[in-house]
Amino acid sequence: MNSLHILIVNLNNLFYTKNCVADLMRQMDGDFDLTVVDNASTEEGTSEYMDMLGRNGVTAVKHEERVPLNELWNRFYRSTQNPYLCLLNNDVRIPCNFVSDTKAVMDKEPEVGLAVHATNNEKFMDITELRYEVLFGNIRQGWDMTWRRTAYTIIPECLEVYFGDDFLYAKLYEKGLKAAMIFSSPLIHFLGQSIKSVANNQFMKDQVGWNTLGLPEYKWSGYSNARPGTVGPYSMKLKLQPLLTVNMVTYERYEDVKRSIQMFLDQTDPRFVLDIWQDGKDDTKREIVESFKDPRIKYNENKHRANKYGHDMRNKSIMQCRTKYWCTTNDDNFPSPVFVEEVLKAFGDNDIVRITVAMGNLPIGITAPIYPSIGAGCLDPNDYRSVIVLGPDNDSVGHVDACSFIVKTEKIMEVGWRHTEFHGDWIVYDELLKKNPKVCRLNKVLQIHR
Repeated sequence: MNSLHILIVNLNNLFYTKNCVADLMRQMDGDFDLTVVDNASTEEGTSEYMDMLGRNGVTAVKHEERVPLNELWNRFYRSTQNPYLCLLNNDVRIPCNFVSDTKAVMDKEPEVGLAVHATNNEKFMDITELRYEVLFGNIRQGWDMTWRRTAYTIIPECLEVYFGDDFLYAKLYEKGLKAAMIFSSPLIHFLGQSIKSVANNQFMKDQVGWNTLGLPEYKWSGYSNARPGTVGPYSMKLKLQPLLTVNMVTYERYEDVKRSIQMFLDQTDPRFVLDIWQDGKDDTKREIVESFKDPRIKYNENKHRANKYGHDMRNKSIMQCRTKYWCTTNDDNFPSPVFVEEVLKAFGDNDIVRITVAMGNLPIGITAPIYPSIGAGCLDPNDYRSVIVLGPDNDSVGHVDACSFIVKTEKIMEVGWRHTEFHGDWIVYDELLKKNPKVCRLNKVLQIHR
């Protein structure tokens, strides 16, 4: 049993929950337990997502009827034995030092009965040094808090009231226990009232102001350097097993490869490996890739540049693949944040998933609007009218890009990637089709090829 047990409650906000869980999967300290409760959601895909979590070490609870929040918390309290119990909103983004900071404060401060994190304040972000303050006064915070079990146990009245009520904190202080505010791992809270505390709403303007389609973008600039494993070893024990290998071939294009890697790491479904192959020795490229410090990234180099459109490196990736599915991409391809999620969901008993790809290789003045679209998760081909769109139904040469299809590893191993001419990607795809595979044609824009 781990010292920390985290509870997340979902109610018809599945996209937020997926991002929140994905952040927890990238924690530097992986020694925690996780329970996700769905409180009678009607949103499509929720039941399947909960089942997937249950198969991968998460305690997933599905309710058919709505349960009051305080009762959910009390059931959680009664069904666990962990010394620290954390209740998280599902609409928060979580820095990679959240778990380590929480446990450190609770371990170091035995008089602290409750720990909360600063919210929406990036300037406090610091993954190199723990910063917190022990308080003996009122903190108005109902969720995103971690209770010491013994503190909660000595307040029996709490079991009958809403746990976020100020009544709770008054009782806590009556018992001589203190609270702690943790500053070095602030949470970004999207749906709650706390977002209004940001001066002039400038934070939201900075983050989503470019998005003319009005869709939320779940990123924050101050956390861009908070990579898993930056401070310590990647110790996620509660890790979802990878199902997909994404092979990325690269040569130069330093800024593009950084952007592409980041967009893969921002996926809502973390069950993938990013297998990067550099065409020829390049110390700068190695430094860029290794700076991300994510264990899902594998970096390889050709000893000498082959200059065969990356096709030779694709074949090497196939031969080394150990996941159920495989696909390839280029260093100037940018995925939707739901690329992995949509592909894995579409496979079922299919052998190939064919996706829609927007071809952005036109003057930047024409293509600029499509990059925010893909980043915001716009899947409708109609949102990409300014560029060429390769749909999933045309299998002829010139209509299949390297990133247009995802395939079962056993099937691609039968064919290999042995063609090195310009249209080698189409030739390989055509050879796959000759084996009469089951193909799912997904008319959703999931990648842009710049």
